[in-house]
Parts: sequence; C-alpha cells; structure tokens
Amino acid sequence: MRKERLVFGLNNKQKIRFVVNGFAMYCTVQDIQNIATTKHRVAVWNTTERLGIDRYRARNQADMPQGLAWRVDVRNEQDQLESIDVQVDLVDQ
Repeated sequence: MRKERLVFGLNNKQKIRFVVNGFAMYCTVQDIQNIATTKHRVAVWNTTERLGIDRYRARNQADMPQGLAWRVDVRNEQDQLESIDVQVDLVDQ
C-alpha cells in the first residue's frame, strides 16, 4: 500500500538539506517529522511545504525552484513569537 504524500509536490523520499539558524542537516522529506524541537520542525515543515507549492506553480516554466529561504514566525513554549531563519534545498532529483 502506498503511503500518502506528506508535502504537496515533493516525494517522501526526496533528499533535502535544511539550514535552521545556521545549523545545516541532510534528511528526506519524510524525516522532517523526526526533528527534535517542535519550533524547528514547524519552521522546516512550513518552508518545505512552501517550496512544494512554488515548484507546482512553476511546473511549466524553464526555471524550477530548487530551494527556498525565508524567516518563519513560530510560537515558543512561553507563547511568544520567535523568528527562525530557514533554508531548504533539494539535493537529488
């Protein structure tokens, strides 16, 4: 049985590199669920979803986006907004 696609426009086994506040790591889209801290997991997940949507919108264009970097606002344990810089790049196609 097939597992449902976690991020629209990307395979679950798609290899990615993500950078969160200067810390870089390689994983697959499916492995995003295993990032230890909630705020970093949410930030990487939101950025990866945004990249998938951007790739879907550019599906008929010559220049397909291979990565995305932006600042995500997430709530921390004290319910305060915290800005996290995130960059997600596709490694293999």
